[in-house]
Parts: sequence; structure tokens; C-alpha cells
Amino acid sequence: MLGLNDSEELSEDVAEGTTDGEESTGREAADSGTSKSNSLFEQVDASDAELQRVLKTGRVEDGDIKDFPEIIGNTNLLGDSIGERLLSGAIVTLTVLEEAHDVGRIKTTELKQGLGESGLDIDNWTAIHQPAEKDVYLDSRGAGPSGTTAVRAPGKEDAYDYIQALVNDLREDGDTDE
Repeated sequence: MLGLNDSEELSEDVAEGTTDGEESTGREAADSGTSKSNSLFEQVDASDAELQRVLKTGRVEDGDIKDFPEIIGNTNLLGDSIGERLLSGAIVTLTVLEEAHDVGRIKTTELKQGLGESGLDIDNWTAIHQPAEKDVYLDSRGAGPSGTTAVRAPGKEDAYDYIQALVNDLREDGDTDE
């Protein structure tokens, strides 16, 4: 992973509402000539402009989430069932928080609210427990208002795939700035 020299400035360019003066853990992809690089995800072949069209990184101040990351791409790409879309949305959201803001664990109630802002069906929140991958992708501790959730490594790996799928869908629609 290559460190980003001007991560604050580039992070601000990726999506509205990033940290206020907080340095991002942004990364850029190694440029192989055909791949596009961005300031957040080395594993995703996309420009910052394309990422901005499918994700908002949110805003975190002093470790408190002020604006939640939001998936603004086609959330139907996240799975065939409500449970799959909730789980996939959770791993994408938690990965964005970790990569862009260095926030690794959040209250599950905040995660649920954030997924709702992305247009996912949080009225059926219990469906998130149906996919077999739930315990592989998410580290959930506690229950109720004090419960917390973090993304595990396999979930993070798949989150990059979902982000790439959102970007690819944008490209297929011919709706890119590039």
C-alpha cells in the first residue's frame, strides 16, 4: 500500500463530508497503466470521481460520526435478498469508516441508521442474521443499544468487490465523468 502525500485534500475530493482536519488513511492504487487509482481503496479500480458517484464517505469529528457514509450507487447489486443487501451494505459502510476515518467499531444502532440512509430496508433488520456469512463478515458484540459491530477481514475483502461492482455498474450505464 502506498501512502498518500496529501491525503486530507484528496480525501475531501472523494466525497462530500469527510473528516474536518482529520487525516484520512487514504490509499492509492499502483498504476499499471490501465487501472485507475483513487485516494481511498487500493483494491478498487476507480477514480476518485467515480467513487464519489457511488459512495459518500461521511464525516467524523474526534471519533464521533457526524455524517454516516452512504451508498448512493445501485444497492440492488449488494445481494438478492434483503438480508444479503443489509449484510453487504454493512460491510461496505464499515469498510469506508475504517479506511477513510480509522473508525473500526461502531454501535450497531448507528450502523442500522446509516444503512437506512443508503436506502436499505432496515425495517427488516433481523434479516441481516439470515446469510450464512454474517459471522464470518461481521464481529458483533453485545445486544441492544450497547451492541457494537466491526467488519472482519473476509468482509472487508468482499466490501471492495461490492464497491467495484457499484463502480462497474456506473460505467456500464455510461454515466462516468471520465
